[in-house]
Amino acid sequence: MVNVDLNNTPYFVERGSDDRNPPPDLMKKGYAISDMAYYRGRLVLAGRDQIAMSRVDELFNFWIDRPSALADSDPIDLQIASTDVAEIEHIVEFHGSLLIMTRQGRQYFLEDVQTLAASTAAITPSTKYETLPDVRPITVGEN
Repeated sequence: MVNVDLNNTPYFVERGSDDRNPPPDLMKKGYAISDMAYYRGRLVLAGRDQIAMSRVDELFNFWIDRPSALADSDPIDLQIASTDVAEIEHIVEFHGSLLIMTRQGRQYFLEDVQTLAASTAAITPSTKYETLPDVRPITVGEN
């Protein structure tokens, strides 16, 4: 069980263990959720340097039923690998990929692949830019 204090409102993760039905690291470590998105049939939660994606077409199911035999529809748990601090501030679907923006001004992409699964999901760094305090990106047509 994980007890998390999100803006002074506690919530609990009462399902899962490291042996059977492990919860995503985001929940296990108690990180606050900084943003969420819907991407390719999955609910995506972001917090600190972690991204948790639900099971396909089961938006609130973040638990892996059989950790020893992963399926393509199973939840995905990712962490940004960086030489610098990378605190995720916003995530937005953009041109078939998932754009990940950090407080430090580094931009990442979750690449568009034919089959999005734990074995094919990869976060790659893109650009670095000067940041403004908490400006939420929005898509306008193709931009």
